[in-house]
Amino acid sequence: MEVALEELMECVPVGSLTVNAVEDAVEAAELQRLLNAFLHTLPEKECNVFLRRYWYVEEYQEIAKRFGMNLNTVKTSLFRTRKKLREYLEQEGVVI
Repeated sequence: MEVALEELMECVPVGSLTVNAVEDAVEAAELQRLLNAFLHTLPEKECNVFLRRYWYVEEYQEIAKRFGMNLNTVKTSLFRTRKKLREYLEQEGVVI
């Protein structure tokens, strides 16, 4: 779980601890909206691989087996999808 979260830290902003709870909730809701919109831009398999890793926190090997993919292909796909997510969020004005 920790490794998967560290990977996502590259492209998802971390809120300040000094921000109040209401602002945090609004920011979280906006980030959720943007993440959902981003996921809808992805091809189905790419989206599913991303969700298996970062929603279900599956290991790379499990994802490869589930989708009949090479382990390195899974890692490359996730790297590229995280890059796309970062670019998408930056384009939407989210400061990383």
